[in-house]
Amino acid sequence: FGQGRQLWTLRDAAPVVAAERRQQDLLAQVAHELRTPINGIVGLADRLERGEPRPEPKKKLGLLRNCSRRLAGLVEMIMDVSALRDGKLQLDISEGVNCNDICEEVFELMSTAVDKNNKPLVKKGIELLTDLEANLPVLTGDRDRLSQVIFNITNNALKFTAKGHVKLSTKTIGDAVRVTCSDTGQGIKKENIEKIFTAFGQEEE
Repeated sequence: FGQGRQLWTLRDAAPVVAAERRQQDLLAQVAHELRTPINGIVGLADRLERGEPRPEPKKKLGLLRNCSRRLAGLVEMIMDVSALRDGKLQLDISEGVNCNDICEEVFELMSTAVDKNNKPLVKKGIELLTDLEANLPVLTGDRDRLSQVIFNITNNALKFTAKGHVKLSTKTIGDAVRVTCSDTGQGIKKENIEKIFTAFGQEEE
C-alpha cells in the first residue's frame, strides 16, 4: 500500500507489528505483576473497614478500598489489551449488580479525587450531584466494566465543565436501568461526535 511517495509492503510492516505485539505483551506482564500487591491492598482495606466502628474513619477506609479497586480494574484493563488481541477477552458476568451502589461509589471517589496537577477534580463552582431512583432493580452484568464506564464518563464531564453541575442519575425503564451523566459543560461539537469514539480521541480543552 502507498502513502505519498512511500511504498509500504506487508514485509515492511511485519517488524512494526512484531514490535507492537512485544510492547503489548510487556505491558500485560507488568500488569500481571502489579495485580497481586494491589489486590492485597484491596483486601487489607476491606478488612480494616469492616473492623472499624467509628463512622468517619470507616468512610475513609471505604474510599481507600474503592480507589484500590479502581486501580486493580485499570491493571486488568491493561491485561485485556492482549486478551482482546488474541480473541480471549471475557466479561465477568455476575448477578446482583446495583447501579445506585456504583454511582454512589463514583460520587465518593470523584468528591475526593485530584487531577495530575494535584488539584481537586470537582473544581470550585461545580456541584457534583446524584438523583438516584429508590428501589432500583438489580441487574446481571459485569460490574467492573459498568463501573469503569460510569467513572470515565463522569471524569470527562468534570474535566470539561467550568461552572454549574455534573449529575449522575438512575431510572428504571421497563426491566432495564438507565444511568445518565448530565452536565452544564460546553458539550461536543457536531463535527467531533465521531472523533470521540476513536482511540484516545477527545474534544480540545
